[in-house]
Amino acid sequence: MRYFMTILLIGVVLIIMKSAYDQAQKPSAKAARLACHTKSVVFEKVQAPSFLKELQNALRSGDVAITTKTLEAKHMPTHLFEYLKASDVEQKTHQELTKHAFSSPVQKKASIEITIYENDKLDPGKKNTEAKLYAGYLIYQFSLDTQPVYKIQIDFMDLKALDVDEKIVCAIDSVMSL
Repeated sequence: MRYFMTILLIGVVLIIMKSAYDQAQKPSAKAARLACHTKSVVFEKVQAPSFLKELQNALRSGDVAITTKTLEAKHMPTHLFEYLKASDVEQKTHQELTKHAFSSPVQKKASIEITIYENDKLDPGKKNTEAKLYAGYLIYQFSLDTQPVYKIQIDFMDLKALDVDEKIVCAIDSVMSL
């Protein structure tokens, strides 16, 4: 009986250890692939891996449709968009894409939907102080024709959006480095 209990106890401990190990190895959406990912909070997701190379080629072609929308804070006075214009984000995105450009024929058209969120620090849904530290975040949704392929979210800290340019560079470098 004692032998059976010892074997059972060892089995239970091994199962718990295996479960803890598997949980620790589970991939997170929080990214740290590139140096720029370590400078702020970055979440990324490849939604259609089989289209990734084709998306990168379409982005390199330079024929990219970019749309931008802004979401202002609702529970606090908004000031971010006095300093940050959607057209400036689009222009900087185009500039960064030209750094990766080369002429190649492409079958499908790339598009980028950019959302600029102002962090609403007075939102009652914000439960911790970390959620109130950043000024806002950028979400880039890269698509090929209508197929979403890659999405990245990058926080920026500066209330006057002085660090947004480096976040745009990071978003483009991220999609091109996959």
